[in-house]
Amino acid sequence: MTIEIFNQTAMLLGAALVSITILVYSLVQNRTSRQQNRLFLGLMLNVMIASIATIIRYYAAPYAPDSEIATITIKISHLVYYALHNILAMMFGIYVTKVNSSWVRMKIWMYYLYVAPCTILEILILTNPMHQMFFYYDAQMNVYRNFMVLPMYAVSIGYILFALTNLMFHWSAITKKRQISLMFYFGLVFAGMIIQMINSNIKTELLTEALALIGVMLFIEKEDDRIDLTCGIYNRAAMVQDIRNYMRMGQKIQVICIRLTNHDLILRLAGESSLDTLNRTVSKYFKECCPWYEIYHATPVCFMIVNTGTPEDAVALSEKIYVRFINGLYMPGAETPINATILRASVPEELVSVSDVLLMCDASLPEKQQKGIVCGKRLAYLRRNSDVEEAITRGLRERNFEIFYQTVHRTEDLQPFAVKALVRLKDPILGDVMPGEFIPQAERTGQIHELGNRILEEVCDFICSGLPARLGLECINVNLSFVQCMQPGFTERVKSIVESHHIRSSMLNFEITKPVNKEDYEILDHVIRDLKKEGFLFSMEDFGAGYSNVESVLSLDFDVVKIDKSILWAAAESEVGRIVLSSSIRMIRDLNRRILVEGVENESQIKLLTELGADYLQGFYFSKPVSRETLEANGIG
Repeated sequence: MTIEIFNQTAMLLGAALVSITILVYSLVQNRTSRQQNRLFLGLMLNVMIASIATIIRYYAAPYAPDSEIATITIKISHLVYYALHNILAMMFGIYVTKVNSSWVRMKIWMYYLYVAPCTILEILILTNPMHQMFFYYDAQMNVYRNFMVLPMYAVSIGYILFALTNLMFHWSAITKKRQISLMFYFGLVFAGMIIQMINSNIKTELLTEALALIGVMLFIEKEDDRIDLTCGIYNRAAMVQDIRNYMRMGQKIQVICIRLTNHDLILRLAGESSLDTLNRTVSKYFKECCPWYEIYHATPVCFMIVNTGTPEDAVALSEKIYVRFINGLYMPGAETPINATILRASVPEELVSVSDVLLMCDASLPEKQQKGIVCGKRLAYLRRNSDVEEAITRGLRERNFEIFYQTVHRTEDLQPFAVKALVRLKDPILGDVMPGEFIPQAERTGQIHELGNRILEEVCDFICSGLPARLGLECINVNLSFVQCMQPGFTERVKSIVESHHIRSSMLNFEITKPVNKEDYEILDHVIRDLKKEGFLFSMEDFGAGYSNVESVLSLDFDVVKIDKSILWAAAESEVGRIVLSSSIRMIRDLNRRILVEGVENESQIKLLTELGADYLQGFYFSKPVSRETLEANGIG
């Protein structure tokens, strides 16, 4: 008898074990925070309890009707099974709307309408002992299905069709793996439901539901690819996906961006390896302020809080965070407090696209916006950044970028030695856009690669024209963004462009920005060594304008070090400034590097730099940047 009952309940036992396993895994992984998580756990509990109740009914059956306890057990377990199974499809429909965020578009009356059929059936099921419209028993306690079972199945199929339709309508709102998971669920559940509806003795329904929920767990509830493992919050990719879904569904959201502003100082004091500790410290505090699933690690030193609350809630939360940083938030083992700039906006009222939101994390902060809470009209710079990004795209398409040239002179005889190629953007809508605006934007969006290639092509054409040779120029200085060097195949592309123009590599001197971190130095060192073997020259840009310039000079094989104009101008204002300039030149000279000083504007500066031993000079004293056509017409002078 026991073996026979086991054979009858094998599928049910499998469903129960699968459900228990998934339930335990979800609890251990602490996947219970969001409504979506709790709905999933509810689905698993439903399948598990329904499976166990049915197994109990089978094991109690041999003792009925002789045993009153067995009889009552059978009736209760059967009622539990029907009551739970009736609401399962409805629960899954709600789960689907949570996954694709379409629930935010549903009005309250829609929820009432949605749950009404299931609620009516649930009341009828719970009162079945009085009317027996769903099932009844004979004298031997054998169960028989009654006429209301078909409507119950019809309603369940209706809920599944609703979920499927909702899924199809919002197909683009979910990732491919979630699409696969949900379709897997639908296929298995439909198959199990149809089989058991045709033959109630084949208990496939609960097993297929449990197996389908494994797929849901693996592809939807298991969010390892969305989680930042260092901080235990969502990563940038998850942020982009979630914000895009909110906006697609027309949901108003509040975004609070927290940008750490003195991380470089803290890491210099505590070591580069402390970045993870810094981020864990900050994210731990944010988790005290709001649910973890509303927090995103947007960049290595930027966090975003996204929720569907009111603007007033966002104001209160941003002010709370701001006060906490003002009062002092410290990384363990560090004596310097963490500083941050807070940006706050409503979407879509103030920011109208995902790109606008990302600019909060990525765009350079104007100096006047680096303190306090930036919101309202103070966010106008983001619109400007967005406009500049569009201007770059337009400029690349319509060839609105122009190259101007500024002379570089030898200190010893003040004769022209080279020219510096400077790119300018003349946009038909924004007018003249300076490199300080469009270069950071191009680096952020990746357009710097195409722009850099075009600049190099134009400079090579200029060299091929023969004009530089006629002007007695030994090389052309070209700005090179560090971001360009990070692109795979960069050195091969540079060589290919130069070789196609049949010019000497030594005619090109790349002025390069300093790297960001230690790993970047290794990549840049490889690029410089590779191209220097081919004869290219390299200069270090903006020495004295940042903290890690000395490390750049020591680590990388530059031919020329270009001292920033701020150092020269400070030398004219104070003795301390003169000492800094003199010490910088002496140090660079001792390292066997040639020295170029920019920002030369008068004869006293020339005299000073001659005394200190600078090799080359550049500035408005000699010339302003001019077009290629002007050089061809007027020469240098």
